[in-house]
Amino acid sequence: MAWYDNFFDEWYLKYWVKPITATRTSNEVDAIVDYLKLTKSPTCKVLDLCCGQGRHSLELARRGYHVVGYDLSDTLLSESRRIAQLENLTTCTFVQGDMRELTYENEFTGAFNFYTAFGYFEHDDENQVVLD
Repeated sequence: MAWYDNFFDEWYLKYWVKPITATRTSNEVDAIVDYLKLTKSPTCKVLDLCCGQGRHSLELARRGYHVVGYDLSDTLLSESRRIAQLENLTTCTFVQGDMRELTYENEFTGAFNFYTAFGYFEHDDENQVVLD
């Protein structure tokens, strides 16, 4: 069993995600849009790498951006997909996978990794694979 198998369950959602306000998420997405200089066009596609519960991906989709939320945790992605379906956010896709095994190449206008999802690998070369 990997360290994250029990981390992304109710504890993470209850104690880490729930206290975050909509205003905070909105402000963070404002910063992402500004920093990446995103435009609302059909060719603008954003990668939310290690999206967790997808709050940034979902907010970007609410604003009309095309987003791929990518994360290791199927538990968190299930919640993201549920909300996207509930809100009919068709410009948002959630993909399960390990960030060291990304298969995307030059598909995105911008990408971001928000919070603490990077740098935990045992070897620096694993971190470099993600950056490359």
